[in-house]
Amino acid sequence: MIGDQSPTQHPVPLSTMPIRWQRNIPKAQEAIYQFLLEIVKKCTSEEVLAEFKGLFIHHADTLNSGALPHVFEIVFSNQESEFRNTLKRSCYILINNWDITRNYQAIHHLIELFSDKILYKPTISPTLKRLREWLRNFVTSQDFQELKLFASRYDNTEKLHWTDRYTSYLLVPQYTNLDNSVEQRQAARNLSRKLKEKFKFELAMYTALSQDTRTAQRPLKNPTGLGDEVVVLIKKIVSKRGFFSYPNLASIFLSQINNLRYSQFKNSLLEYLLFL
Repeated sequence: MIGDQSPTQHPVPLSTMPIRWQRNIPKAQEAIYQFLLEIVKKCTSEEVLAEFKGLFIHHADTLNSGALPHVFEIVFSNQESEFRNTLKRSCYILINNWDITRNYQAIHHLIELFSDKILYKPTISPTLKRLREWLRNFVTSQDFQELKLFASRYDNTEKLHWTDRYTSYLLVPQYTNLDNSVEQRQAARNLSRKLKEKFKFELAMYTALSQDTRTAQRPLKNPTGLGDEVVVLIKKIVSKRGFFSYPNLASIFLSQINNLRYSQFKNSLLEYLLFL
């Protein structure tokens, strides 16, 4: 046996593992991706999550006896970057498929799997020790923070951080970075587009209903997170038309602030904003 496992799962004996671990990592990765693509299309999300948990978190077979050796082939190659890339792409394969079927709750549960306490459980197995260390490193990485953006959309709890309102823009680096997998770029682009469309719709409804006296007594959701007075001011600025266009005004402002002291710049900026 490779290490400590839950009694309901069946760990794979070392004797069943491939002998030449570094023989073909790309082939092992592709086998994992194909396996996940197969089960996400024909199995329930609960079954898929259980299999993902068995492969990457608990490292024990659940439904399929052929996928886990491919994970260990990557682990025994001692290349953490390859393991992380495999883990990331596996997550985005599931996210894309669940997004298509609108199974948003499964995406949230996928991220929750990485909070399993087993990641911090001591073990005498060198293999499991390495795996858990790599998983802990992944959880504290920027890659995982990017992954969490997809779950934050489906989190029903109240969002407290101001950056949550700008998730669509935080996703831009993900789908413009050609080093990311195709699945990650696609997932980021789709979610960014949906969030922008949702914000535009909510803002249009808010601005329309806020001027309706019949809805004055009902609390309206302000999607901007700004105060109502600020939104009113922005509306007045946007609707105001002058002789110069906004690009022309910006060019004039930039030409006037060259070599200004900071105090002078602040006064000029205030005048520029008021002139708009």
